[in-house]
Amino acid sequence: MVDPVGASIGAASLAIQLLQGCYRGYQFFIAAAGMPHDCRYMRTRLQIEYSRLSDWTEAAGLIEYDGGQDLPDILKTDRLVLVAVLTEIRSSMEDLADINGKYVDLRPDKDLVKKNQAMELELVEEFSNIALSYEKRVAERKFPRGLNHIVRGTAMAKDIIKHPKRLEWVAFDRDVFKKILARLTELNDHLHEMMHGHQARALEAATERTYLEMVQVRTSVDELKHLVTAAMLLQERHTGEPSRSALRRRNEKYLAALAEFKRLNAANEAHSSHKPPAYDSVMKRTRLSYSSMSILYATTNSHSLLLNARTRTAGKHYPGDDTERHIWVEWKTYKTEYDSRLEKDVPTKRTIRRVEELVALLQSEKPEQFCAPRCLGYFDDREDIADSQHDYRFGIVFEKPNPDCIPKSLRQMLPERKPSLTDRVSLAHKVATCVLYLHAVNWLHKALRSDSILFFLDNNNANLRQPKLTGFEFARPDKHGETSTTGEANEWCELYVHPNYQGSNAKGTYRKTFDIYSLGIILLEISHWKPIEQIVGIDPDCAQLAELKSIRSRLLDPAAGHLAQVLADQGEKYHEAVKCCLEGRAAFGIGEEEDEADVLTGAKLQQAFMTHVVDALESICI
Repeated sequence: MVDPVGASIGAASLAIQLLQGCYRGYQFFIAAAGMPHDCRYMRTRLQIEYSRLSDWTEAAGLIEYDGGQDLPDILKTDRLVLVAVLTEIRSSMEDLADINGKYVDLRPDKDLVKKNQAMELELVEEFSNIALSYEKRVAERKFPRGLNHIVRGTAMAKDIIKHPKRLEWVAFDRDVFKKILARLTELNDHLHEMMHGHQARALEAATERTYLEMVQVRTSVDELKHLVTAAMLLQERHTGEPSRSALRRRNEKYLAALAEFKRLNAANEAHSSHKPPAYDSVMKRTRLSYSSMSILYATTNSHSLLLNARTRTAGKHYPGDDTERHIWVEWKTYKTEYDSRLEKDVPTKRTIRRVEELVALLQSEKPEQFCAPRCLGYFDDREDIADSQHDYRFGIVFEKPNPDCIPKSLRQMLPERKPSLTDRVSLAHKVATCVLYLHAVNWLHKALRSDSILFFLDNNNANLRQPKLTGFEFARPDKHGETSTTGEANEWCELYVHPNYQGSNAKGTYRKTFDIYSLGIILLEISHWKPIEQIVGIDPDCAQLAELKSIRSRLLDPAAGHLAQVLADQGEKYHEAVKCCLEGRAAFGIGEEEDEADVLTGAKLQQAFMTHVVDALESICI
């Protein structure tokens, strides 16, 4: 009689051996030298499948496996299928070796030194921007597993470079390679379908996190192009249960959209030869004519109006096809230079480029997690007549979901009846996720506050689970050497600004943890359902800068009781999320000397923010 326990343990041991062979195979093929440039998206597809296998290994409970252990319960009934699938993956790796390449000795000698140096440079550059390391033992992990394959990526690449045998592509059959890729995708799908219940949900969440990391760590136009192509190719198959396939397609669609979104921004700084073919037409579509606008300008400067419509104005847009669109406009001031030909001041070229970048970003296809309203374009508010007396500002135009809905900001809603705890936690998670996705494509918001969160009222009721993130007037890419367009210092806005960036004379570079600090203030307001000035007892109209700068220390002071009240009202997870946002770099494991614009530091921050804030808020059960 067959011992079922012994059979399961034997299957587990065999599965781990096969997994290790699959991982090593993936690593050698991804690290192969001489991949044709126009086929490198296929290398990216291999990287995606490698990460999908790694995420499955963790969700299945095999990541901590030690010899002699039984299979996790979820795999016991499918142990024969498991072994068969892993055997097929390893067999596919062998097919790749037989068809597309051969192992060659790459140890330097007099004839190969220059060639090998070039290969090493190519490989290290590629691996420095990709998640690629599987570590079996917990003690070896300095970071959470999701981030570990990024941090160790370059080290693994160098290890393969030093290996006496490294794969070099000497023949390449595109069609055959595509078929093998499709087979690897199908086999990974089979593994994913073994997961059920909370393991399946954990696997989908891990896949989403991995895709975010893949976008985060890629910075060049070519890298992002390969990722877009790979993600679109991945979406071509439709297998498995309809509900599970829908989730996979959603994640893959988000990956493609995010990568294309970031690729557009990377193209802004790229040489014209590296810009996507549609780049110029995308930028031209951002501009609207002043004559197509009908703007309802405010006629009063009362403080109450500034709170309600400080940067927004209602109106209509007439696109020229006998239709009208109900819109609102957000204003962005700009710097000018004198044009001797036109004999008037005009926006600087850099200012025009910046608003075009911003609007193109807002117009592009984005995952729903961005919670961004539909942007129609921008116009210059001084285009009406030659001697216009309007402010020097651009109007960024957004379409209302329907003509009758009324936009209302979170700040306007705070004095009203306090919503349920369920609705407030859901809102907090939605807003935190918006920030996560914005930072994943390396954009900074720079004006996060409760006035930036909009809802569209239907029958005078606001759905707190459908917020829209607005207020992008100061938003910019998070790049070295970039500076921001700034407006007049406003004490009310300064309530949300990190003390290191407060005041009109603030020096230094804005960074992601400053956005996260502003998010912490918003989360605090959602918890208390009060505006920040009431929580800390400050009158922004007469507050001095020193008083404004003290807000952070007062909120973090245990004796003040602000966070203790959050703990009592919202629970431990919400409390820790707010505290991490307010504390900033230290809470996320980022040293004061680290540059947040650096690729690996940014990835580490993104992973920590996702874990300590976004995932923590999502996991709250009420």
